[in-house]
Amino acid sequence: MKLSVIVPVYNGEKYITRCLESICQQKFEDFEIILINDGSTDKTDEVIRAFIDLTQEARIRYFVQRNKGLPQTRKRGVELANAPYIGFVDADDWVEANFFYELIEQTEKNVDMVCAGFSEDCNGKSDVHCLQENYELSAADALLQLHLRKAVYQFAWNKIYKKSIFEFVKFPEGNVIGEDYCIVSQYLEHANNVIVINNSGYHYVKLSDSMSHVGYNKSFASAVSMYINREESLTKKYPTLATAIRNFMIQSYMGAVMAMCRNKAFDFEVIKFTHNIVKKSFKDFLLKSDFALYWKSSVFIYFVSPKLFIKLFSMSIRNQG
Repeated sequence: MKLSVIVPVYNGEKYITRCLESICQQKFEDFEIILINDGSTDKTDEVIRAFIDLTQEARIRYFVQRNKGLPQTRKRGVELANAPYIGFVDADDWVEANFFYELIEQTEKNVDMVCAGFSEDCNGKSDVHCLQENYELSAADALLQLHLRKAVYQFAWNKIYKKSIFEFVKFPEGNVIGEDYCIVSQYLEHANNVIVINNSGYHYVKLSDSMSHVGYNKSFASAVSMYINREESLTKKYPTLATAIRNFMIQSYMGAVMAMCRNKAFDFEVIKFTHNIVKKSFKDFLLKSDFALYWKSSVFIYFVSPKLFIKLFSMSIRNQG
């Protein structure tokens, strides 16, 4: 067996069948699916059992647990995996038939991670994020690309990983903003090489009721603590990446504040902390990063006044609604 595909699901009755069908239709057969129901309260369990009964799909190993949150569910999947390589698929997403086949082909080169692009599906449209060629990176170069938000995306799901390296990865407790980044950046600290391939066959479906949104209270304070620890660890080991890492963190902290606005749940300690970081580093963010004008203008407004930024961003949310 070459690959274990881990599928956590929480209240996924509407989408889990499509997800499982897409994985089962891969162009190779030497894999298992570790499907973990993380305490769903809808008919997810009935839908899954009906799918297994109908298809008689022997590659699916199905587990039900009390609710632990996405990171710890992924961790359990890794612990249960029998294959040397691991892949993740979120229950509301789906993969094209060649997705895992093309990634697993690259493992003949004894690579620690294979990273693909993805397609972002929203309202009937698909936005492709993908490179035009394949190439190999050192782990340090992959970390740079991760923090520049370029070739190596921060998501856990558009990659395959060597299982043995997860021994060094600490999965967050509960659910925090940036849990994928926490996992991927830790993994890369202990990897040697990464291959990036031209494949956008993972379809990330943007929904308001996915596992990342429903049934969980995102802890903004925990997210900030996690980002602080990640920045300290990474800059100590890779000092030449310090500016790229700090710019990434500023955008991440701003993302947490934006999430507060969307959820109307404000943590004023985090808002103050973010302002202090922005005041220290906003010039580097404006002058030494490739982030879009949207992000640079957001950071500048936040530098001037967090209260003004929150007011303007909250107004934009209401106007969109």
